[in-house]
Amino acid sequence: MWKKLELEDIPKISPFLNLLSSHLSDFTIGGMFMWKDYFNIEYLIKNNSLFLKLDIKDKKNMFTFPIGSDFQGNIAYLKEYSDLNKIPLIFSIVSDRELKILEENYKVVSVSNSDEWSDYFYLSNDLIELNGRKYSTQRNHINKFIRTYRDYEFVPITKSNIGLVIDFLKEFYEKYEKTSSISIEDENITFEFFNNYFKYNLLGGILKIQNKIIAISVGEIINDTLFVHIEKADREYLGAYQMINNEFAKYYGKDVTYINREEDVGDEGLRKAKLMYNPIEILKKYIVEVKI
Repeated sequence: MWKKLELEDIPKISPFLNLLSSHLSDFTIGGMFMWKDYFNIEYLIKNNSLFLKLDIKDKKNMFTFPIGSDFQGNIAYLKEYSDLNKIPLIFSIVSDRELKILEENYKVVSVSNSDEWSDYFYLSNDLIELNGRKYSTQRNHINKFIRTYRDYEFVPITKSNIGLVIDFLKEFYEKYEKTSSISIEDENITFEFFNNYFKYNLLGGILKIQNKIIAISVGEIINDTLFVHIEKADREYLGAYQMINNEFAKYYGKDVTYINREEDVGDEGLRKAKLMYNPIEILKKYIVEVKI
């Protein structure tokens, strides 16, 4: 029976995510559980496989590519479920590799993707070292920050400072309030996340100046990739975003190959900032309807 995704399901879901090689941020603990209500995510564990069902705006009852070894059997189950419930068989958050598999095995009726939900994918070493002319702007911002704020400090998020993180976020959203629906949802989700921070068991960092928090970042590691789920900085401190980006990468990304900094959600400023870090790939996510 399909079940609504809840935080207590993290131990059940986590082992399946380690089986994936798509590098998409949606298939992470943070990406999945932080946005579970927004996308109305339900799950089913059957045949040693994980099935996910979700809604994206007006598109209801879409499935993700099943995670498990019995590919043919899993697709057959989804066809049976779709026929029984009289809904089309539509897959969402489909990677390039999964799209190819569907095209090779089934009749694909339609394929679409939205660039605003594509992930920006980088080499970890690039974001740690910031070598070469292509990163001169970021290095300049960081060097100026270090000269200006010599007493800065980067520390992990712990039980002793989580309250200060929430206080920082309250000030941040008051100062940099946005009115778009996705921005409002981001604010609600961020507070909900930090109120349950230690249930997620993720990685968090704080950038401080004289014990005042000026930036925070949260992510997780799955296999060879560090995923950055949340990054907020007070822009009054010039270079704060470049600094938290680099410090988080150095602290948590030194033993992984890649860093996924996720989507730009259609924000032009965010898109420009992500492109300036020279991604090695922009990971597309497709919606695919198939006929079996």
